[in-house]
Order: sequence, then structure tokens, then C-alpha cells
Amino acid sequence: MRLSKLLTDRLSPRAMMRRWAIARTGRTVQAGPFRGMQYIDQAFGSAYLPKVLGTYERELYPALEQVFDGDYDTLIDIGVAEGYFAVGMASRTRARVVGYECDASASAMALELAKLNNVGDRLEMRGECTPAELDTLIASSRRPFLLCDVDGYETTLLDPKQVASLARCAMLVELHEFARPGVTAEFLRRFEPTHEIEVLWQTPRTAADFPYEGFWTRVLPSRYRRHMVDELRPFEQAWMWMTPRAAQASAAA
Repeated sequence: MRLSKLLTDRLSPRAMMRRWAIARTGRTVQAGPFRGMQYIDQAFGSAYLPKVLGTYERELYPALEQVFDGDYDTLIDIGVAEGYFAVGMASRTRARVVGYECDASASAMALELAKLNNVGDRLEMRGECTPAELDTLIASSRRPFLLCDVDGYETTLLDPKQVASLARCAMLVELHEFARPGVTAEFLRRFEPTHEIEVLWQTPRTAADFPYEGFWTRVLPSRYRRHMVDELRPFEQAWMWMTPRAAQASAAA
């Protein structure tokens, strides 16, 4: 029965279309801020195909471009997984990139991805990120940026009472309202005094987001194309893009 299910899964139209789409990408990111990044053959805890198609978390791309155009000297990625953002940031800037990832297998994947893209010497991987260590790292940076996706731990980690240096750090934080109800309101309360805040909401993916035409797109309904770009999130996702008011005041002076 298990073999039968395996064969059914591999030979289903959806599975075959997925393999065709991955082959079309050549495992190279096709669009977005990390276009041209070579990719490994799997993702850690997230959808793979949207990453190589370049549509993964595209809501963040305008904010990331602001970071790449800015004079940031330290880019911190907490919750690296296999390294889509950490390696992408190292590829786009000359800033110091520090990544935190507790899972050893994910960390190994991120280092593999960094080596594949010739930035292995520029990605500094660490394990658990504690408030004390984060405070020290941000405080030692001239202009820091922090990207955070930690499945609800953000309410503990990103506390300005414990990490005072957050007041001068630009942050792009994935909020996990389903895991920590009220986190959005709590972060607005915490950071409105020190940051300009924009809430970024997940936008729907459609069949039009799938970039290829071929046999499978001709014979299968459009919902299959939409599924190829679906990030498979169980809840509507939101992020906070926060830039420190003090930095803006200094730039205007």
C-alpha cells in the first residue's frame, strides 16, 4: 500500500508538473531580489518551488530593496532555515551577515547554499539567539538590520526592555498571530515610540504568477498553476517593517 501511494504521489499530474517546473528553473531563482541565486534541492519547513520561482514572501521585496540601497553594515537573520534570505542578502551586499538557526540540519543546508553561491566566507552562522546576545550584536553595529521568523518566539526575543539596542535597529519581523494571539497589537505598542511601522499583509497568489507555458499548463486547469506558487500557509500572514525614527532624524539633519 505504501509503494502504491508513493507511485500515485509521484505520478500525479501535480507532482509531474512540479518536477517540470523545477527543471525549467534549473534550480536557479528566477525573479525577485535574489534572482540568479543557485539553489539546493530542498527547503526546510517551507514551500520549495516559490523560492526558485522567486515569488516566495514577495511582500517583503520592496522593504528588502530599501535595505540593499541603504548603508547597513550588519544584516541579522534570525530563523535562517536553509538560507533563502541569509544567503540572498550576502549575495546582494557587502555587509556583515549573521544568521541564527537552532536546527543543525537546516544550518548545514544554509552553509551548503552559501558555498554554492560563493558567499560561504561571508555568512556567519550561529545557533540559538538570546536577548542578551542580540543586544550585544546590535549595539556593536553602526547601522543594523534584523530579519526575524521564529514561529512565535519573537514576543520573547524582540523585547526592548531586554534588548535596548532594538531602538536603533531596522526590523522586518514575521508575526505569528496564530501562535501568539495579540502579537501584532503588542508589537505596535512596543515599537511605535521608536520606529516608523508598516504592516505588510500577505497577498493572494494566482495562476498568473506562474511564469511558464507548456504541456502541463495547456492540459491542466489553472488551479494547478496557482498551486505551484502557493506557499501553503494555514493562516493569513503579516509582517512588520520597522525603521528607527532616530535614524531618519539623523539623515534629515
